Amino acid sequence: MALSAAGVLVGFLVFVSFLSGLAQQRTQASLQAKFATEVKNAEAPLGGVIPPGTPVARLDIPSIGVHQIVVEGATADRLRSGPGHVPTSPLPGQTGNAVIVGHSLAYSGPFHDISSLRKGQRVLVLTQQGTFTYTVTTDRTVKATATGPLAATPDNRLTLVTSGDLLDSTRTVVVATLDGKPSAAPSGRPATLTGVEAGLAGGGGAGPAILIWLEVVLLAAVGAFFAYRRLPRASAWIITTPVILVALWLFYSAVARVLPATF
Repeated sequence: MALSAAGVLVGFLVFVSFLSGLAQQRTQASLQAKFATEVKNAEAPLGGVIPPGTPVARLDIPSIGVHQIVVEGATADRLRSGPGHVPTSPLPGQTGNAVIVGHSLAYSGPFHDISSLRKGQRVLVLTQQGTFTYTVTTDRTVKATATGPLAATPDNRLTLVTSGDLLDSTRTVVVATLDGKPSAAPSGRPATLTGVEAGLAGGGGAGPAILIWLEVVLLAAVGAFFAYRRLPRASAWIITTPVILVALWLFYSAVARVLPATF
């Protein structure tokens, strides 16, 4: 039993560190195509209230190999697709502090290397209003619960935020200043923000899904036990392995929802 539990734990670590990135990469490919089409047709959002999950920008940081579509919203669910734009902040390229948060490890860890950015390096962002260049000015580490980096500022900046350590007790914050003049920002942005919406907490409501898929995993394991006792080993492997792998994938996906959103 202990050995099986250890195997499930190791499998979860592999899922978080590597396999979760496969789903994120597929989603990003779809978002890349969707956003390119919307920009071409002048249909990408400019501001106001934007539906969660909508692609709002393309983020390129050549020095660390980041090329990601940014979606609206910074909940744990949204960040599985890619970096998320904090809804109360302006879009990149507009007046004020545009805030984008992203995973440091799970789901391809698009912000894993932002702590290596140095003063003077460039960050490029494409929105419906054009391509904007930001120059990195500062990076710092703050407490995980700190909301200061998300606040409005009098200058025009881009703030990138991710988990600062494996225990998620800190956040890495990189600030870049807009080169040139900002674009106009339509009114009507959301005025309030919760920790969940700001990428400062894990997703809620995962408990029932975790229990359901855990039961499915256990049932699959019991079924495999009897299959190996009654069928030839090769036949049992062919029948049971796909079922167990799918059940584990869904169980791990449910558990990953409770992890800190930027982990």
